[in-house]
Amino acid sequence: MQLFDTRSGRCTVGEIQRDVSEFSAWRVEPMGLERSYIVDGRTWAVREVVDSITLNRVLIFTSDGVGRRVRHYPPNWRDLSSDALHALSWST
Repeated sequence: MQLFDTRSGRCTVGEIQRDVSEFSAWRVEPMGLERSYIVDGRTWAVREVVDSITLNRVLIFTSDGVGRRVRHYPPNWRDLSSDALHALSWST
């Protein structure tokens, strides 16, 4: 079982084997500066990268013990407010 953060709290998903290494630097090529923001007292970092496996651009959101990958996002993501950017982190 794996624990994931969701909008309503933490949930478990069976038979999925993922760990923090999925978001490690060897799998992605950074495309620009990292942006940081704070929501509910938690600091998040987000950066656009090229996934070296799929060769697609993705946004990677990271915070203490949490990593999220967003595959579909607007080209002006850097201009979004902290709240809008955080909402985007929940999309796929």
